[in-house]
Order: sequence, then structure tokens, then C-alpha cells
Amino acid sequence: MPEGTFVTPVQFGASLSRAASQELARMVTSGKLVRVRPGLYYKGVHTALGLTEPHPLDVALQIAGQGSGPAGFSAASALGLTTQVPSVIEVAVPL
Repeated sequence: MPEGTFVTPVQFGASLSRAASQELARMVTSGKLVRVRPGLYYKGVHTALGLTEPHPLDVALQIAGQGSGPAGFSAASALGLTTQVPSVIEVAVPL
């Protein structure tokens, strides 16, 4: 698994979901993964200060699913149209 990616137990197949969950929990305790929420893990980049955490916008887009994207000031910031950092992450989701 490449660094900077999200991992879920479902990616390992429905029949292996329980075993995959246990292995992912072991990887969290050993410091190889970060648990974002139940069933969602992140493999960050290892630095001298430890494992990096995901950007809040990336987490929101991962949870929102396919077809979602930044909205409002989050979109303007992501497109480089403003240097201001939004205080609230806004995500547009498909109906």
C-alpha cells in the first residue's frame, strides 16, 4: 500500500473482513496506520516526527464517496484562487 492512501477492511474482500479488521488494528498499534474512524484507516508518510495525519478535506472526500468534491471557500482554496484557509471544510455530495 502506497503512502498517503486510505484503507478499509472491505478492500480485502467481504469474506476476509474480520481478519482484515484485526490486522489493520494491529498495524495501528504498531504505528504503521492511523485510525481515522471505525472502518477507515490512513497510511501516512513516516517522518522524523512520526506518522503524518490526513488532511481534513481528504478525510471528508473519502467519507462522502465517489462524485463528491470541495465546495465554497474549500473549493476556492483547493483551486488556488485564494490564499485564505477556510475555517470550515465544505464538501458537495451527489444526490
